Amino acid sequence: MSTFSLTRGSEAALGLLASQAGSETLLLTQPARELRAELSIEPFTSDSGDQLLAVLFMREQRHSMTLQRNDGANAQHLADWVEAVANGTLDTAEAIPQRTYPAPLLPCSKCNGAAIGYDYSPSGSTFIHGVKCRYRGCQAVEGADTATEAHDAWNAVQLEQLADPSDLQAATAAFNAAASELNAKAKPAQAPDGWQLVPMEPTQAMREAFHAATERYEDGYGESPDSQWHAMLRAAPAPSPTA
Repeated sequence: MSTFSLTRGSEAALGLLASQAGSETLLLTQPARELRAELSIEPFTSDSGDQLLAVLFMREQRHSMTLQRNDGANAQHLADWVEAVANGTLDTAEAIPQRTYPAPLLPCSKCNGAAIGYDYSPSGSTFIHGVKCRYRGCQAVEGADTATEAHDAWNAVQLEQLADPSDLQAATAAFNAAASELNAKAKPAQAPDGWQLVPMEPTQAMREAFHAATERYEDGYGESPDSQWHAMLRAAPAPSPTA
């Protein structure tokens, strides 16, 4: 079975990262396949001296490794590590947490008016969350740690206060319909494996990334046009959930 290996340009980028820290997109290839990995390296000082923390994102997983700073073999350590992760021979992955969205708010059970979520900071520093009747102020739920908890608590109160079972059924149906609509809007636009959604016209950040990558290539780092293209992809804005 063929395995992934880093391109020459990515190996050169690893050498820079190991000595200067920073972030770079690495390219690994195997016959007819490509795999991209995001690597960030930050310096820190521990009891054992100056070190580097390397964090790698690949295939919806997070991996981390500690290196001794100024070790001449760091670039090789990183290359071996990245290739081992790509080829499934290293088992130190942490799942990347998925974003959750608050549930849609049921109308106020007292006036049938709309509800609104909000946050506030009673201590001036830490924010907590609440939900209230938007226009008449009939009732409110406060003190939740997250918006999701506040929305769930509000909806539970409204369902409890509905005395008529038919009202409960209607409210539940409305809630489920609103939830489906929210999930449809919140789901990010999907692209096939190996593809990325980008704007039809490059943004200013993408243009600047292209010129910076070109300068690095002219100094002997990376591959053209791969380095410029990957730099522009990294700088491209992600599509909004409602796009």
